[in-house]
Amino acid sequence: LFSKAPTTVTNPGDPIVHPGGDEQVDYEVELNRSATALPTVWQPERIDGIGDIAVTDQRAVLAGGRLDPGTTFSGRSYKPPQEPDVLRTSGETYPTEIEERYTQVPSDTPSRVKLFTDDITSDADSSYEKAVAIEQWLESNKEYSLNASATSDHITDTFLFEMDTGYCEYYATAMTTMLRSQDIPARYTVGYSTGEQVGENT
Repeated sequence: LFSKAPTTVTNPGDPIVHPGGDEQVDYEVELNRSATALPTVWQPERIDGIGDIAVTDQRAVLAGGRLDPGTTFSGRSYKPPQEPDVLRTSGETYPTEIEERYTQVPSDTPSRVKLFTDDITSDADSSYEKAVAIEQWLESNKEYSLNASATSDHITDTFLFEMDTGYCEYYATAMTTMLRSQDIPARYTVGYSTGEQVGENT
């Protein structure tokens, strides 16, 4: 699941990361099934109620061992700031490690993926604007459907040029590949949704 071993072990209540956002979110989670990875709201500052935890280099939170169904824990997170103006001016100079790791595409990726993405992003002046252009094109030209079932050695190419519908994995894979074709570091991730309120504070 994770590319590297956990890099941080923290005691209950110790800060996991210094918050980068300004809107605090407090929550409690009850596990319906056993787990070692803990669902949190991005970006977790602290987790309480389960003993020592480990944190991966991608800030995923792991329990010290497998937790039983019914286990509860509380967390405090900070939502990321919504600052598109900052993102527009953030530049295109990336740390070498990030650029090398997150701009790679398979060598046999069809060239038309990059050429098509070049066209979509031709009017964009920054990496942020390129990302927005790709996102908007996908939203405007592909219909969301759970009934999509295409498989391919080059699913981005297949989704862009041969499919009318797809679900989240298709969109995310396509956007990641398209961004990387523009030398913009991108990482495909999966995670937890924010859930649905089922009662007061629940």
